[in-house]
Amino acid sequence: MNNFARDKQAIQDGDSVQVMKRRKAEITALENKLGREKNGFRASIIAHQLEEHHTEYTALDALI
Repeated sequence: MNNFARDKQAIQDGDSVQVMKRRKAEITALENKLGREKNGFRASIIAHQLEEHHTEYTALDALI
């Protein structure tokens, strides 16, 4: 079971606040990391991860 499936199950079980706070913290950390990164290749990887996290966050938010 991956993080998305585990978080989806946690939201369905009623632990939505903790899941969304943790997810938002992960997104904020990635945004900060992207801002500090000077290597273009690493920045593109972080940007991809950030996009993926935003998509998952939106999907989880729709479940609430």
